[in-house]
Amino acid sequence: MPITVEYNDTTEAIHDTDLEAMANSALYGVVTGCAITYDAADLTFNVAVGTIVHNGNVVAVAATTDAGTFVADATNPRWTAIRINGSGTISILSGTPAAAPLK
Repeated sequence: MPITVEYNDTTEAIHDTDLEAMANSALYGVVTGCAITYDAADLTFNVAVGTIVHNGNVVAVAATTDAGTFVADATNPRWTAIRINGSGTISILSGTPAAAPLK
């Protein structure tokens, strides 16, 4: 008696749409350190020494005091991303203030 096997994509534990995110995790991310501490008094942040992977390359990150200054809005919140580029330079990217900030 032959054995019939049926594969159904909806029952698989992993999908092809997951593969890009998994592949990117090997290309970008924090390896060690890079802890962020905030100073609410002057809206700045510090970044500790560490190592990141940027586009598959290992990059050393130097400890940086007052690495960036957040700009507060008196009425509405905003999202802000802290990022490190391929040369270890730290910067921030802030969204537009809104009652309900979007991603």
